[in-house]
Amino acid sequence: MGQSVVSYICVSVFILKLTPETSSWKWITMAALVVAVFSTVLGATKSGDPTLTPANYYMFDGFKNILPSYVSSPSRWFEPAEIRTIFNRLDAIDASITYLRSRSDIDKASIDGFRQLLPDFITLEKDKAGNPTIPASLWYAIRSKIRADASLSRPADPQPPISSGSSKPGKETGPIPTAQDWERWLTGNKARLRSWAGEEFDELFPVRIQQLIKDSQIASRDEVSNMIARDWDRVQLEVKTQVRSLAQGLERQIADIAKQPNSISVKEVQAIAKHAVNLQMEALTNSVLKDQAKDSDLRINYASKGFGASINPILTSPNYVFPSMNVNKMKRFLGWVAQRPIPIPNSAEAALTSWSEHGDCWCSPANNTRGFGPSLSVIMGHYVFPDQVVVEHYPQASALVPGSTPKDMEMLVFIEDREMYKSIKEESDKIFADDDAVDLPLDLGWVRVATWSYDNQGDSVQAFPVQVDLKNFKTNSAATNAVLFRAKNNWSEGKVPYVCLYRIRLHGDAVQKPEF
Repeated sequence: MGQSVVSYICVSVFILKLTPETSSWKWITMAALVVAVFSTVLGATKSGDPTLTPANYYMFDGFKNILPSYVSSPSRWFEPAEIRTIFNRLDAIDASITYLRSRSDIDKASIDGFRQLLPDFITLEKDKAGNPTIPASLWYAIRSKIRADASLSRPADPQPPISSGSSKPGKETGPIPTAQDWERWLTGNKARLRSWAGEEFDELFPVRIQQLIKDSQIASRDEVSNMIARDWDRVQLEVKTQVRSLAQGLERQIADIAKQPNSISVKEVQAIAKHAVNLQMEALTNSVLKDQAKDSDLRINYASKGFGASINPILTSPNYVFPSMNVNKMKRFLGWVAQRPIPIPNSAEAALTSWSEHGDCWCSPANNTRGFGPSLSVIMGHYVFPDQVVVEHYPQASALVPGSTPKDMEMLVFIEDREMYKSIKEESDKIFADDDAVDLPLDLGWVRVATWSYDNQGDSVQAFPVQVDLKNFKTNSAATNAVLFRAKNNWSEGKVPYVCLYRIRLHGDAVQKPEF
């Protein structure tokens, strides 16, 4: 699929050359070619897939992508009707991808699709210049929803699973997301709006809303749609790179499916089609989130040792002892005497400091004695309202054991004021209502404020928003100076017995120490 128009013309001429030298046969052959093209188009547009409309063929590009696949594989004409329908849909998807790769602006239909999902009013943030901007939590939620809608589609580049005993483990596939992040953002946005403007039935609610719009603290869904288009222009160079990368992944999927069409379901093809339609939006969210991760380098890291942070050893899980380090004291002493000292595991403080090479990290057993999973407890030198977590890990392309990368993670904070803790816990339970209940072995006062999934096929430095905004409670007693980061699992599906953290950073707004 996707051959050039030149190849199409050459094949057509070749077919015409093979026909008998009579005008009637020439006309019959040409008519057959025209019928073949339009029957393929009609077959796709009548396939029942709402994402495959005539507009998706984009005229010239559609014909260029459709006919050659049937010319290069004539046996497809004799396949059952269901298989031909799958090929028709795949050809339409390929045409869409070709068109979207060539565009320099964002397709209005891509924005409109998400505009319809947005609530009437969206709370905004301010960038470093004080200008209103779309919050990172919304970008993260949009990307998660796109990936969740496409989660039925197959991995673009399936690889063998990781083996903990192999020196060259296979590459793990990317995260399989759910729509939870979208629902969490909707709940968080509603809570934030309520804290600013009150309840909708309040007679002063419309007045407060208009003032918030005037102050650029909230925006309508139409204005947010315009802001999305402006962000496209702002990060257009990175978007082009992301579009190219995502398009290549989808094209590999299509090529793999074309080899074994009997092994794919209609739902899987529809998921791929929907993913193709949202190609630009996913590329944009990737670009904006990557840009925000870069900007985080300029923010104060409150989990830094240099800024007064320290490890709480009571709640921090133990170090993982690698087999080469697991020796008795006598062997360790003899190694020291022989000037061949046996290394010891890096301490948890390694996860709070900068790194430069492979192995500059802290590793902890995937299932430690508490059954709590790898956890890193940090006491900060300041009380803060956290709003962003940054997780760093060694690039997976060159990692020796990529399965040790954390996958699903969460952050909890300790709230000293008991009444404030109850209010924040109530908000947390609403936002994370869909989370599996876990009996955390923690004292009263700890509450979950953020969850995320580290993409092991993404950038090595990834930033994540804090879903429970402690600033919404409008009092310093909601600030915290103690956080706990927990890795629920890693990317090895249980084959690697430890999780490694290269660095975790925490950003937010510092406040004066509250009086309790």
